Amino acid sequence: MQSRSIDSYIHAIHSMQPINGLGPRGLDYSDPVQALEYNDYIGFVYPTFTTTDCESCHNPGTYNVPSQAKSLPGILSASDVASKDREIGNVPSYLTGPASRACGSCHRAVLINADDAGGLASFNQHTKANGYMVEVGDDSNVIFENVTNTIMSMFNN
Repeated sequence: MQSRSIDSYIHAIHSMQPINGLGPRGLDYSDPVQALEYNDYIGFVYPTFTTTDCESCHNPGTYNVPSQAKSLPGILSASDVASKDREIGNVPSYLTGPASRACGSCHRAVLINADDAGGLASFNQHTKANGYMVEVGDDSNVIFENVTNTIMSMFNN
């Protein structure tokens, strides 16, 4: 449920969201060793066991919310199918702006790891209210083009 743009991807990885193999689809929850490894993995947060150490990568003052006008939208993936029931069920794919994609990826990873469906829904509404978030549906190319054209039209005047 993250974008694969570099900003979103890096923040999600450093928030210890399982990506590429150890995610819900690739994990056998009935295997106690895999379940323990998964829980240990998501319990660690780079680099100091908290999501508040932005200076581990950023210089002070350089991690403010990005301008919604200076980056094209990114597509957040839909939820993955897990081998066990999760509170986070079928979350659709969204097209979103840079703040939700970059800053939100770290916060979103914590909610995904905690399987906090209510928190994730609330967080998505927060990022939508303070930026934009459009459900993609079946035709992501059309939605992407329409949203991009709408954003770019604001700069043609």
